[in-house]
Amino acid sequence: MTLNDFLRELENGIMQLDESERNSRLGYYAEMIQDRVEDGMNEAEAVASMGDPAELARTILAEQPLPTLVKQRIQKEKKKQRSGSAVTTVLAIVGFPFWFPLLLAFAAIILAVDIVLIALVIVLFAVVLALAVSAMAALVAGVYMIFKDPPLAIAGFGAALILAGLTVLVFIGAKAAAKGIFKLIGLMWRGVKRLIVGKKDKNNEKVS
Repeated sequence: MTLNDFLRELENGIMQLDESERNSRLGYYAEMIQDRVEDGMNEAEAVASMGDPAELARTILAEQPLPTLVKQRIQKEKKKQRSGSAVTTVLAIVGFPFWFPLLLAFAAIILAVDIVLIALVIVLFAVVLALAVSAMAALVAGVYMIFKDPPLAIAGFGAALILAGLTVLVFIGAKAAAKGIFKLIGLMWRGVKRLIVGKKDKNNEKVS
């Protein structure tokens, strides 16, 4: 595939974007391919290293903000109504009030799940903070009691050591959980965006 072929197919896939954004994306990938050619690749290799332009187009669209995608999808449906046959127009008019509220409801459910997951992350780090504060309190108590009640001071130091160890362990777990949760949130919203963007059919056309 040549550079022009790649850019043409990519442009066809991101026609939903406004002209300035579309030109910016095309310029970015054209420059990237040209840089790889300058580094020693031939044009075909440089183009192939970018991957499938149709899949790349879907990824670009899925990266757009959700309100932008919804607006673009509405505009797309209006264009279909203007350019399609009478049957297509009727189906688009009748179908849009059904799938669009369902999509918004699905997005609302995802948002609610996100809020619960984020609250879980906050709780985990609140536990870490509580353990850290308790460890410091036990350490301070141990220092304070070292001359008044040495056995109690030793118990305080031991408690501080145990709490410090728990703090580290829970922090590691909370950090890993937070990373996984935010990755999951990103995947869920990416899925919502892909529902709006649509998929390619065998004829390389967008379908809902």
